[in-house]
Amino acid sequence: MIITWSVTDGFNATTVDIADHGLLVGDGIFETMKVTDQGVFALNRHLNRLIAGAELIDLQIPARTEILAAIELVLDKLKQSNIAQARLRLTVTSGAGPVGPERGKEPFWFIRALAISPKRNAVKVHHSEIVRNEFSILNSVKSVSYLETVVAYDRALKLGFQEALLSNTQGYLAEGAFSNLLFVVKDLVITPTLKSGCLPGVGRQIVIEQFGVQEVDLLKTELVNSQGAALVSSIRGVQLIESIDAVVLPQSPALGDLLKKFDHYQSLPDEYVI
Repeated sequence: MIITWSVTDGFNATTVDIADHGLLVGDGIFETMKVTDQGVFALNRHLNRLIAGAELIDLQIPARTEILAAIELVLDKLKQSNIAQARLRLTVTSGAGPVGPERGKEPFWFIRALAISPKRNAVKVHHSEIVRNEFSILNSVKSVSYLETVVAYDRALKLGFQEALLSNTQGYLAEGAFSNLLFVVKDLVITPTLKSGCLPGVGRQIVIEQFGVQEVDLLKTELVNSQGAALVSSIRGVQLIESIDAVVLPQSPALGDLLKKFDHYQSLPDEYVI
């Protein structure tokens, strides 16, 4: 079941204007958030990133109060449908505009939510040949211009993997297609720095602030020194990596412990206060 709401049509939303520049030129941003029985996990962090991203690309977005009111409407619908865990995506585009790159004058925004399963097994990851440009302005923006990521992920799926790993132009590990990365090196849990070109993920931010994960860049040639690896995001939490291509990774007790800590943290009220 998918619940859809838009600023123009409310819960009757079914279409997007064919002149919308989010569709035509990828001019828009989004946030994907996890809904639990307590509400939207890390909502403030997600909205802060949305606002910062909009400012960076000069995109007009609705007021925070408007967004919160719309999210509350969707949460009510989820409760009415007895959906306890869901993925909620908020998308804001520059709206319908003229032919060409010039922006329109009125942003368009909508929300979609669907039920998700809490189950997550260790995953097999493919090291993509597609590289992340660490100098791009879009690295810190959750942009709807997602083509590189989609291609990397699609190719990984076709090869029998569940996620793609991307390095940057200098050969440093950057991120997963839809997640940030965690590694254990010399008994230390690390994640690539923002200079690597990775997205400032909300899950990444939490493991750094709450659990002492260190920001350290790792060359892809140094993967052989890893004592384990995992993916992290606010939706999936911490998800262990079973293998990268043909290399089976050790299952790190430190990452197993971090997984449990993150799951427990999601049950606390701290990240649900607006």
